[in-house]
Amino acid sequence: MLRRTRTPGDLVTIRRRAEQFLTELATENYTSHAGLSETSHVTAVYARYADLASEPLFNALRNQAKRAKGDERRRAEYLSAFVSRLLAGARTKELVDEQNALEAAAEVAYPWGTEPYRQSALTLANEADRDRRRTMADAQRAVVKQLTPLARAIIDGHHETTRDLGFESYTSAVEEIDRLDLGAVHEATRTFLRETESLHEREMSAAVGERLGQRLDETAKCDVGYLWRAPELDAMFPADRIVHTAERAVRGLGLDIYAGGHVQLDIAPRPKKSPRAFTAAIEVPGRIMLVITPAGGQDDWHAFFHELGHALHYGYVDAGLDFEFRRLGDHSVTEAYAFLLEHLLIERAFLDECLPHELLSAYLRHAARSLLFMLRRYCAKIDYELVLHDTIAKPSETDLAAAYAEKLSRATRVAYDPADYLVDVDPGYYCARYLRAWFFEASLAQYLAKEYGEKWFATREAGEFLRSLWSDGQRRRLDEIETQLGLPHADPAPLIARLRTHLED
Repeated sequence: MLRRTRTPGDLVTIRRRAEQFLTELATENYTSHAGLSETSHVTAVYARYADLASEPLFNALRNQAKRAKGDERRRAEYLSAFVSRLLAGARTKELVDEQNALEAAAEVAYPWGTEPYRQSALTLANEADRDRRRTMADAQRAVVKQLTPLARAIIDGHHETTRDLGFESYTSAVEEIDRLDLGAVHEATRTFLRETESLHEREMSAAVGERLGQRLDETAKCDVGYLWRAPELDAMFPADRIVHTAERAVRGLGLDIYAGGHVQLDIAPRPKKSPRAFTAAIEVPGRIMLVITPAGGQDDWHAFFHELGHALHYGYVDAGLDFEFRRLGDHSVTEAYAFLLEHLLIERAFLDECLPHELLSAYLRHAARSLLFMLRRYCAKIDYELVLHDTIAKPSETDLAAAYAEKLSRATRVAYDPADYLVDVDPGYYCARYLRAWFFEASLAQYLAKEYGEKWFATREAGEFLRSLWSDGQRRRLDEIETQLGLPHADPAPLIARLRTHLED
């Protein structure tokens, strides 16, 4: 039974406590995933703010949003979405603690030794021997099997929460609460897959033949990390120049990589550190932790520039904005700004100026191939997750593991492991936010080039424009920003055009 508590009569207190909760949760997630602690205390954080996990509070805020207009409506919508996530989090908090603890403590046992599970993805990406990669993937699967029941229980907990809130399905709940048009995103992904199918098959066949010395139909997901790792390109991306180059790039926009001291960098390698780069927005804009795990070469650079986009967005948020606009809202917005910074690394004009190298042309083709693969992977993920959430809610004969492997294998042309069918899922259809962000970012980059020239990244005027967007936090949803700038909604065409520019020269 969900806890009953106050209604929005005391919104000042509710908003203050909501912000405190997010600060404590971000701190906990940072220390756990950055490898600073082997224990996770998410349960304790949720317990301290149990009064916010309230069904009546959600309903009151939802009703308030229906009556209100403008920013008042946005605040109520964003806060009700926050409460819905808190309800799901409160229901699954012990499971999340167990999941984090298992990931941090798990060891992968190979015939030749062991290593931390969180480190194993990086090791696999650097393994040149095909047979050893398959042996390593088999060993990792043993840990995945331990994580799968927890992943299933967490998904079930999210579904139970949306049913308690009166929604017909998890999908309809996400669409209404977050105002996320999953149908429009799904349709755009179908267009993307159709328009890039022959291009992807041609480029993947070439990449696999050149780098792995094998046929595309012999390639498995465990080969992908090494395929895109491309250590021969490391000379172009020295580790000791990442921060310097990023500082120079951001300075060209008239901005500061540390956003006036609000952004801090955590790039130190640790055995228990998550291989997945992330930004911990502990205080917005006051304390933003940018966290990556060094793996070498271009991967480090892409991860750093992506997280830098998040960090600069949060670090340049107007401190006077309402809590809801600084910390809540449409997270597709911050993902778009992250991609904008990251995708400087696939723009020839930027690289010619900031990172010239004899390997540039080879790298650009490689990076475009990798991006196309990732985009098609995420197009398949939303297709699969629509099936997943419907099937879990209404059990049928669908074999979810087989559906996962079939959809991702068909889209990417490499064999995916059915065992990953639940551990490769983020809550709330976050894959759709990534896809929205990718589509918007390509349109935004076109807009910047048109308004400020091909080298917009080196103009203070473009920097001021971006700072004005970032200062607004996530007050406006992505579709509202598109409307403001006169850009199309969820349109894959600019992204397809960018890829063709790199791959059909």
